[in-house]
Amino acid sequence: MKKKAELPYNFEEETSLPYYRIVLVVVGAFYLSWWFAVEALLPGSFNPFLSRFAAVLCLWGVYIATFFSASVRKHIEWWFSFGTWAATFHFYYLFYNNRLDIAWVWGCYMAVIAVAALMQTMRSMVSYVIFVVALSVGLNYLSPNLSSTLFLPGILTIVGIAFAGLRSRLKLISQVRENALQVRRLLDATFEGMCLHDGEVILDANESMVRMFGYNHRHEIIGQSIFALCTVESARIGAANIARQVESSYEATAIRKDGTHFHMEIRAKMYALKDGLQGRVVAFQDITERKKNEQTKILFEASQEALRIRNEFISIASHELKTPLTSIKLQTQMTQMSVDRNDPLAYSPERMKKFVSQVDRQANRLNTLIEDMLDVSRISLGKLALEKEPTSMNSLIQDSLEALADHIKQSGNEIILKLDTDVVAHVDRFRMEQVIINLLTNATKYGEGKPVTINLTKHGSEVSISVRDQGMGIAKEHQERIFARFERAVTAKNISGLGLGLYISQQIVQAHRGNIIVQSAPNEGACFIVNLPAE
Repeated sequence: MKKKAELPYNFEEETSLPYYRIVLVVVGAFYLSWWFAVEALLPGSFNPFLSRFAAVLCLWGVYIATFFSASVRKHIEWWFSFGTWAATFHFYYLFYNNRLDIAWVWGCYMAVIAVAALMQTMRSMVSYVIFVVALSVGLNYLSPNLSSTLFLPGILTIVGIAFAGLRSRLKLISQVRENALQVRRLLDATFEGMCLHDGEVILDANESMVRMFGYNHRHEIIGQSIFALCTVESARIGAANIARQVESSYEATAIRKDGTHFHMEIRAKMYALKDGLQGRVVAFQDITERKKNEQTKILFEASQEALRIRNEFISIASHELKTPLTSIKLQTQMTQMSVDRNDPLAYSPERMKKFVSQVDRQANRLNTLIEDMLDVSRISLGKLALEKEPTSMNSLIQDSLEALADHIKQSGNEIILKLDTDVVAHVDRFRMEQVIINLLTNATKYGEGKPVTINLTKHGSEVSISVRDQGMGIAKEHQERIFARFERAVTAKNISGLGLGLYISQQIVQAHRGNIIVQSAPNEGACFIVNLPAE
């Protein structure tokens, strides 16, 4: 014998229980209302209220018990039969005590027809037929006059027709249930979680959704608000989509039964419910692994980029650090050779002055490179400390120019100053001088020997310093990149330096709660503007 497919829930119970509950209430109410009808239409009949009410209580008692007893729910068919048998027996009791009145004969027929029509299984129908036939034969035996009527043949005819009708009805019900089971199996077999909701209330859900959200049974989800299954932000997006009644696909953060979060992709569309109502079918896909893979890919690409930057930095740093060291080494070797030859000019004041000047300049360059690398390390660790004090920005710019005097002289750039008088700002003097020196150094590097203009202005509570050159300029697509570490507008072969100046300058300015911007175009020079709060 082929084993019946098992489902993760009791389909028979779920589909039959609501039906039996409704029938128990309705049959009880109708059977009680007959008392009033008999009293009105057949005055003087034997129609005791208490006995009829007792029969009704059998029906309503079973209905109430279904909410408290799992056993009653599981065996609802038998308990329903108990209630209907009690009502049928009571009607036969009234029929007997009303001396087989013809009106009660028709009432008896109607009661049997009504109860037989309510039967849902062949087993319950067979049991009821045997019970009714036994009652009818017994009543026929107790009332010999009834045997000369068509009462018993009429009962047999009624139950025979009901029996035949039930067979075709059960066949149709079986087909409908099998179709429902097939649909349920199909939905439960999908990898995606699916639910149907009206407004925000979940009406149904498949097993994949139950497992995805960490529940044991779909009835734990049914009746919940769909917004209770996701975070507040995701609920806000979902509510907006529902309000607009749009078919949508978006990512959200879901909440499992145990409170843990996971990433999911949601696809939803409108669905026609009964009576012209519109519901919403939602499909959930757990994309946690996909998110992890994407994050891993991002981290891998970032590590590759970091590796590229590191290799480029090592290449640039080794070249830049080697240049001043090579110059110092060359000067010391040449001096040593002169000393070894007992060259009298080796100790001349002019020779010594030139030697010391060149070594000092290369040592300063080496020191600048090392300080830049140390500043990057401080910035990365969040240890770039500022010592702010009221500072004359005019004197700060003058000091910066003086520190770069030799470099500016060698570059041949003319410096044009346009400074407002008595501009004071609350800044770290050393760090802001470092910013201006970096900007001036870049302007002379890229300025092609043309004039460089420095503007200092104060507007209200903001101080602005701009450094404009007339060199090659910077293309728009590179203007954001040049503020990154180890980045420059041109290749390392053309311009010396580690590519850290603008990065450090931007970090210093931002630490002062200011900003630095660039305005430039190819072959039109570049203008770097530093905006700082005065206080």
